[in-house]
Amino acid sequence: SEKVLVQEIQAFIHRYVDVSPLFERLASYYVLFTWIYDGFNELPY
Repeated sequence: SEKVLVQEIQAFIHRYVDVSPLFERLASYYVLFTWIYDGFNELPY
């Protein structure tokens, strides 16, 4: 599920990068955002 995927990405980021928990979560969603990027003609930043 999406929730599990976000948790796994966040755990990976936590293991290798020293940032706040909030930034870990934001970065996790950014990873998903970059993955889906190819599926659209335009995406907002």
